Amino acid sequence: MIGDKNYFGRTFEHELAQQGIQLLRSARKGEQQRSGGSLFKPLRQVIESVNETFKGHLNLEQH
Repeated sequence: MIGDKNYFGRTFEHELAQQGIQLLRSARKGEQQRSGGSLFKPLRQVIESVNETFKGHLNLEQH
């Protein structure tokens, strides 16, 4: 599961792990770099680009 840096906590991550879910998120201030952390900035750019494209094609910003 991919989440932002506000999804944190040992208990939260432990509960996810018990269900077989690995949480991927960027590191919070003071935390060591997490695995896959270098992929989040480019991934976010792709997601934002796709969202903007859909808004344009589906006229979501026009009323």
